[in-house]
Amino acid sequence: MYAAGCVIRREPSSATSTYCAPASHAGIGPSMRTASPPSRTAATSPGHWAGVPDRSTTVTGVPGTGNCAISYRLSATIHPFHTAMLRLGYDLPMPVPLLAPMLTDDIPEVIAVEREAYTAGWPATAFERELTANAMARYLVVREDSAAPSPIVAFGGLWLMVDQAHIVTVAVIPEARRRGYGRLVLHGLIELAHAAGMDSVTLEVRVSNEAARALYRRYGFYEVGVRKRYYADNREDAIIMTTEALASPAYQQRLERLRAELAERFPGGYIARHLEAVRTA
Repeated sequence: MYAAGCVIRREPSSATSTYCAPASHAGIGPSMRTASPPSRTAATSPGHWAGVPDRSTTVTGVPGTGNCAISYRLSATIHPFHTAMLRLGYDLPMPVPLLAPMLTDDIPEVIAVEREAYTAGWPATAFERELTANAMARYLVVREDSAAPSPIVAFGGLWLMVDQAHIVTVAVIPEARRRGYGRLVLHGLIELAHAAGMDSVTLEVRVSNEAARALYRRYGFYEVGVRKRYYADNREDAIIMTTEALASPAYQQRLERLRAELAERFPGGYIARHLEAVRTA
């Protein structure tokens, strides 16, 4: 379905396009896996990062039980009272989300999120290959609530390519946007890249996607070039954005400040623990 060395690539609120790996990494893509893991330890189950426990809670329709049929949707099922109060204008505290590595059990939910976020998406087999056969791939998910079984509301992924991490996807379910979930995914991916020894992070974003570009600038991405007619749906140009060296004192100060902002937005100490789990997974 995909050419060797290519992966469907997208960013927030954009349609689907095709990303082809640079010539120096030709042949490494969803359909061809030749590299050995740069720093990944052996998993205890397919798609499972070492040190991250499997979900074992037996709740109908929750991933990890083998029967997640994507029957529930954000908030309306898991937090009906909270959603109703928000619609009535009451200012209630949001649940603290859970950030965690993506597992193979998460794939049905991830596909549902992707199909709501974009006009087209990967088949389940592509995500399966990314989690089980692509040594360079790392994916994260955000669940709505750390304290109870809840649906996936966002996810993102990157490839560890020699000394640079390349963000290949970030998606947030439409009704959950502007709640900090996309930012949490992006932050987790950057921390993950730094922990893996990457020098910098790069990505492509639509010229018209001002909201995403603003978020990336907040995280220290700066524009380094343009890919003309990059997106297949409307031939829109893509802006190439890259961070400075992740290990530099200036960037570490930025990341510490942004980490503190997330902790303030989602209080209780959960976010710090989730980020630590991501860094050490």
